[in-house]
Amino acid sequence: MQPNFSWDVENYQVRLGEDIKKLNPFREILDRGVSLAFGSDDMPSGPLTGIAWAVAKAPFAHQRITLEEAISAYTAAPATIAGMGRVRGKIAVGMEANFAVLEKNPFTIAPSEIGNISMKTTWIKGKKFLTNA
Repeated sequence: MQPNFSWDVENYQVRLGEDIKKLNPFREILDRGVSLAFGSDDMPSGPLTGIAWAVAKAPFAHQRITLEEAISAYTAAPATIAGMGRVRGKIAVGMEANFAVLEKNPFTIAPSEIGNISMKTTWIKGKKFLTNA
């Protein structure tokens, strides 16, 4: 699923009316024991915008999940679903070391502001890939 497509939910609501409640029921999915994996399709908004929406900006409770659940949906869950959970999806010894270093800790700011965090560096398989410093 791609919560970053929901950044313009107000526009969807104009067209969908009450059916807007059917979009992205992340809480219901997790509560039913279904694996939830997020992606961002290389959109300009990226995963941090998706996390902010899923955690704080979704208009209905059945669309909101915790920050821990949202991060897992972008990291560990997709790796597991793709059969790569033993080498991707978390930072640990023996893993491929794919991660981003953020300018702020998302656990210490208002959840609605997570989408405004900048990435300082990105690492792919243990090599610095991008630097925004």
